[in-house]
Amino acid sequence: LSDFLLWQSSFSVLSFMEVLWPEFSFWHLCAAVLHYQRNHDAITRAREQHDLEREQAQRQADYDAVVAELQQEGPNEIDQSKRASIPALVRKQETERQRRVEEFLQHLDRKRAKFLDDLVQKNEIKVCS
Repeated sequence: LSDFLLWQSSFSVLSFMEVLWPEFSFWHLCAAVLHYQRNHDAITRAREQHDLEREQAQRQADYDAVVAELQQEGPNEIDQSKRASIPALVRKQETERQRRVEEFLQHLDRKRAKFLDDLVQKNEIKVCS
């Protein structure tokens, strides 16, 4: 594999055959598909585990951000009243992060749509000329 978009192959199943391309037949393809089918459960478990770990890491990052923010407000130890409000602040942090992600994705969607519209308009102008 080259370094080009290597991250896209994160949950891919690579099948290495001992046959070169000119001799690659339908039966080699069937063998590769069978290899995938045999490993499908392991792939699914790996994806689920990855999603769980990512969710836990994000939850921990939200918690750490809230604690850091509370410590910036008062350099002393976090008192009992602040400690009690941490779960609510973590939920607020999570909601705010989700809002920012949605806003970013909407911005990307608008930018892509504008790019495609501009591209179509340029092509229409060239065709009409």
